[in-house]
Amino acid sequence: MSQGSQDGIVLNEDRSVEAQLQRAKEERQKKLKKQKRRKIFLLCGAGAVVLLGIVIYAIVSAVMKNAPMTVFTVSPTKGDLESTIMASGVIESENVVHYYAPANILIEDCVGVGDKVAQGDVLISFDEEDFAFVLREVELENQITNNNYQSGLTDYNENKENLATANANIAKYQDLVNTQQATVDNLTTTITDANAIKVANLQNQIYEAQKAIAEYTYYITNAEMLGLTEEEVKTYTGYIQEKEQAINALNYEISLTSGSVTAYEQQKQLAEAQNLLTDYKTELEKAKSEAEAYENALGNKYDAENIVLNGELNTMRSEKAYQDVLDYQEGAKADFNGVISLSTVESGAKTVAGTEMLTLASLDHVKVTFTITKSNLEEIKLGQKATLEILGCEYEGTVTKISGMAVAGSNGGNSIEVEIHIDNPDENIYLGLDAKIDLVTASKTDVLMLPVETVSADKEGEFVYLVVDGVVVKRYVTLGISSDEYVEIVEGLEETDQVITMVSSDLEEGMPVMAMPEVSTEDMEMMTEGM
Repeated sequence: MSQGSQDGIVLNEDRSVEAQLQRAKEERQKKLKKQKRRKIFLLCGAGAVVLLGIVIYAIVSAVMKNAPMTVFTVSPTKGDLESTIMASGVIESENVVHYYAPANILIEDCVGVGDKVAQGDVLISFDEEDFAFVLREVELENQITNNNYQSGLTDYNENKENLATANANIAKYQDLVNTQQATVDNLTTTITDANAIKVANLQNQIYEAQKAIAEYTYYITNAEMLGLTEEEVKTYTGYIQEKEQAINALNYEISLTSGSVTAYEQQKQLAEAQNLLTDYKTELEKAKSEAEAYENALGNKYDAENIVLNGELNTMRSEKAYQDVLDYQEGAKADFNGVISLSTVESGAKTVAGTEMLTLASLDHVKVTFTITKSNLEEIKLGQKATLEILGCEYEGTVTKISGMAVAGSNGGNSIEVEIHIDNPDENIYLGLDAKIDLVTASKTDVLMLPVETVSADKEGEFVYLVVDGVVVKRYVTLGISSDEYVEIVEGLEETDQVITMVSSDLEEGMPVMAMPEVSTEDMEMMTEGM
């Protein structure tokens, strides 16, 4: 292709300024993909001076001839567009571990707040002798707890077995009582001598009194073992005296009763049968008393179950307490690379069981937390990518959490918390620092767009001013996504339209104007190329 020059402006084959400007516009459209707004009229070089002179000459000539006002225009262009939200947030760790004291143990050495540590580093070391004492102490407590559980379980099982035996004895002696009562009744009906029956009954009463004396004597003899008080011993002694007096009275009454030899033999059989019935009744009452005692010891089915559950729970807790101490046998070690964000301990002091000693925050898994308004909520989605600037370095991020609850802001409005995971953290990451966020909320390719400053709005919607046949025309448009510099035109404009770029209060619809295409720095550089 042959090239030449005319008046300092580089020309193409047809050697026309219009063709050269068209070429500059095409190049400008390609560079719009970088989304950088070009500054206007920053001209340089001899060609720029010539073009500037032409523009000034046109304006002066128009004024002198009382021509219409000159306005600068730009045509919609197609390119790629990204809608972004710019914000700032604070760097936080996504993985935090709290270290709690398992017991009261003397600290030998420990790290401090702000110290960076690597996975496996010892954060706290304990005095060896004191740690051994504490470990043995919890070991013994664990064993005692386990023994108590086994003892309770053994008592429970024994009570169950004893209750079963007592219930079996109740059934056994109840049958014996019933059988023996029938024997006594039969003997009584066969005896015709009333004195024989009377004596047999008196002798049975003496037998019952003697059994009671034997029982009271056992209580008094074993008072210490049974835990009886002096007052109780005194009471039982009184019972014995009363029974002895009753026996003397019964014997005296028997001595006043006479009968035949036959009657005596019948009376003896009846007395023996009645005494045996008394023994069976005594054993029956004893079995009933034992059954009641074992039932009370066992409780209801829930009490019985709780014996087992409480035993298992206490054993589990004591074993965990022992394991918690054992886990620190080689000191508290870092679970991952990070920084100490909290410390409540110091060397030479004792820990307090159950309280937090240290907090370790990961530096490998970090996030930036910031807030948005409800107007931005629909623009942000999980998985969106973001660019973050921290201490002059650039990092990539991903939206990983959008809070489901809004909170009241200081300005009276509501805000929603958003978290961005930093995909590529390095050693320059410091928790608590601010980070600048550039969040891409939407992107489109090959869309019609205009510089944002060309669009105005009123109560009816967004609009632009056009130059149509030398006259200002107001046209409403439908907008799409936007960046800081450009806005998408969905409806209302064509690429050939001339949109006024600088809107002033003097501009009115219907007024005549002279359109002057706006020229960027890059356009001028291409026009002066090769000079």
